[in-house]
Amino acid sequence: MQAEFARALGDRSDKAAVPKLVELARAGSGSASKAALQALVLLVDDSQVGLMVRFVVEAKTDTARADADEALNSACHQIQTRRGKVNTQPVVDGLATGATEARIALLPVCSGLIDPSIRTALRAAVAAQDPQVRAAAIRALCDTFDPALLPDVVKIACGAPEENFRTLAIRTCVRVTTQEETIKLSVKEQIEPLKTILATTLSADQKRVVLAGLAEIPDSAALTLA
Repeated sequence: MQAEFARALGDRSDKAAVPKLVELARAGSGSASKAALQALVLLVDDSQVGLMVRFVVEAKTDTARADADEALNSACHQIQTRRGKVNTQPVVDGLATGATEARIALLPVCSGLIDPSIRTALRAAVAAQDPQVRAAAIRALCDTFDPALLPDVVKIACGAPEENFRTLAIRTCVRVTTQEETIKLSVKEQIEPLKTILATTLSADQKRVVLAGLAEIPDSAALTLA
């Protein structure tokens, strides 16, 4: 019943319902809390990103944290679509002060955000001593749409001791340099990361990924390198 009530409040698109939805998200049953979070996605604005982050940081169970993380990610996407940018400071603060579980949950949200403070937070997390945080940060970095983070991805592709992370980063470099229509790079900016990767020791599968990327670049320099 509470879940249906939460969905009804969200469908009305009435921002006056936010306090009630917040109450349900905090104190309702599992289904009611999740429904309230999903309704909040449709109603919160930039000033309330911190509220959504707190749901992640304060979650008591893995399920609650996952629901809150999904809602935060969707809310950031909605706000970014409407305004062209998102207030990222609450996410950065959560990454700096949250418990390990909260940091791991917040890192994937960073993949869809393009902001200098998010870049700094991701780089710090990649360098973290905690292996779980580092792994989550590398995965978030490899899901990025931010071309300014391409050098960081190349560094993982060339130097990470874990082959799975190297392969993931190599695929990301190919995606960012050749497959994302929203990312505009010069031919040199496309080729140089792939050239750098080819200069390292690669498995046959990793080499094939890079060569497939070069095949997407219509330039004689890419052909020569291939």
